[in-house]
Amino acid sequence: MLPRGVLLLNILVAICVALSGNNWEKVSLFAKFMKLSFPSRTSFFNIQNKCVIPVVDRYWENVRKTNIESLKNQPVIVSGDGRMDSPGFSAKLCTYTMMDQAKKTIIALEVIDKREVELKSTNMESLGFDRSMTGLLNRDKLDIKEVVTDAHPQISAKMKKKYSRIRHSYDLWHGAKNLNKKLAQLGSTKGNDSVNLWRKHITNHFFHCAEESKGSCETMTTRFTSLMNHVVNKHKWMTGECSHGPLEEERDKPWLKRGSSTVRAWKGQHLN
Repeated sequence: MLPRGVLLLNILVAICVALSGNNWEKVSLFAKFMKLSFPSRTSFFNIQNKCVIPVVDRYWENVRKTNIESLKNQPVIVSGDGRMDSPGFSAKLCTYTMMDQAKKTIIALEVIDKREVELKSTNMESLGFDRSMTGLLNRDKLDIKEVVTDAHPQISAKMKKKYSRIRHSYDLWHGAKNLNKKLAQLGSTKGNDSVNLWRKHITNHFFHCAEESKGSCETMTTRFTSLMNHVVNKHKWMTGECSHGPLEEERDKPWLKRGSSTVRAWKGQHLN
């Protein structure tokens, strides 16, 4: 027992519940079923507010400062994403996290309450992103060269208007989804339906190029654009050649025609 009659076990219980990501309601119900003594709701939150949260906050801030210091005076690529406390439009809280892409360390974390965005859950992620970026640029003075996010329309608009000097990229999954969508649009137009037979293979090649490029945008672009030679049955060209072996004579999809409207439209719109 600690001074003023505080039980050490109650403090340990509050710490364990908070750090495990659980909550008082579920654990207290479990204790009730097991006929175990458990701190009251008031006692639990008093201990959490006075003993647990301040220590966690100080520890996180020390870790964050260490991560930030290691990134000073160098170009930084960050990736960010938001996580809601519940699915759909009923979310009350959003935790937006930003990570240094090279070192895989967390450098920003913002918790947004639904009441801060006029009770519109869809706006929480955008606000979390904006606060994270503002802190990293203005407070921490990081030299951010590129930001990688999902395809959130509000974040995309904010990057174009407020952070236009910083390159904005989509994460790999959304990049592939966007590519597949563009190919589907092209395949739905008259005379270009043959591209639909290639959609799955082109998307798979996109993932393969990203994996083989080891984070190099230039290598990724070179590998992926070389696909334009393969789809027209040209496997050797002036600057390189396909990496596959001999091809089977029987094919489940036709080659695209060189110089066709399909190839020209794809080159002009779908490799950008």
